[in-house]
Amino acid sequence: MVLNPENFLDMVRNAIFERSQVFQKDYSNDFEKVLSGCKLDYLTLLISHGIDSDSSEFESIKKVWDKIFNILTSSLSGRRSTAYTQLKNLLNGLFSEGLIYTHDKDIALYRMRICSLRKNIPRKEIFHIPFNLIRNIKTQRYSTPGYPCLYLAKSLYGSWEEMHRPPIESTLVSRFSPTGNFRVLDLRIPTVERFKKLEDLYLKYLPIIIACTIPVRNAEDVFKPEYIIPQFVLEWSIEKGPKHKLLGVIYTSSFFNREFFDLDYEWENIALPVQKMPSKTNYCPVLASLFKLTKPTCYEYEVMLGNLRLLSFNDEDNFQYLDGDKDKTAYYMSSFNLMEEVLMTKESDLIYRDM
Repeated sequence: MVLNPENFLDMVRNAIFERSQVFQKDYSNDFEKVLSGCKLDYLTLLISHGIDSDSSEFESIKKVWDKIFNILTSSLSGRRSTAYTQLKNLLNGLFSEGLIYTHDKDIALYRMRICSLRKNIPRKEIFHIPFNLIRNIKTQRYSTPGYPCLYLAKSLYGSWEEMHRPPIESTLVSRFSPTGNFRVLDLRIPTVERFKKLEDLYLKYLPIIIACTIPVRNAEDVFKPEYIIPQFVLEWSIEKGPKHKLLGVIYTSSFFNREFFDLDYEWENIALPVQKMPSKTNYCPVLASLFKLTKPTCYEYEVMLGNLRLLSFNDEDNFQYLDGDKDKTAYYMSSFNLMEEVLMTKESDLIYRDM
């Protein structure tokens, strides 16, 4: 049993979001060496938190790391089919219902994109890239060039970070309301409570999460080795989706930081690859039926309409933290939350209604 799980998970985050950046600088972006540094950090954390290095448990965790490096080596050697087979065998061996996240239809999701248009924008403009424009699809962490994938976030702030903090005036936003619950593979760094409940599983699964979450150091690189493992994981979810009723993955954003807020949900994103293609409408009929969404709007437009309320906390006697939580209050006061509240008031519908 891991001693002090909360500290252990904090140190795992540190290995992913801070130590990996040091390794990338020290090893001139040699990803195999970067991942080796993260592996050593993780194994050292296990020992420092009470896992015996001579135990069978420790050896089984090391074997997971070995398999991850075999996948990476095969892929970098041009043997991608071999690499995917290795990843499939690894995930099949670890898979359990504990690694499934069921998204509640009552929890809203958000999407943001950069666009110069500001008037009468149809819902389809903020959906996945249509099939007739697949030549424009670039590589992303959980999708390969030419294959459409719908990326959604649990907050507008998370969307903004994923887009590398564009000028807010240049973006369009929409609120996605699921028409039903749906299942995805859970690649999030677990909460303390979830880790305690499934500790034996997560000790072996965290190496995969780490390998999928390491931030990209050079965003302009055409080839990003940090995407190798997560793209194979998404391919696994596509292949095994029908069997396990999976539509994609949920993951902790690689842009995780504490600069503005200190909430957990805002860093959770969902990637949903198209389920059926092609389609006469150029959009996946499965995903198109799964969400009702608001027509895209923008911050500038809502300000001009007077839809964004102005908050004033000059009177300290009337100022109270939400549930005594400074971070919840900070987000409540933010422009991102104000836009989320505006989107709550807008009508949602299927993209087919605009076509």
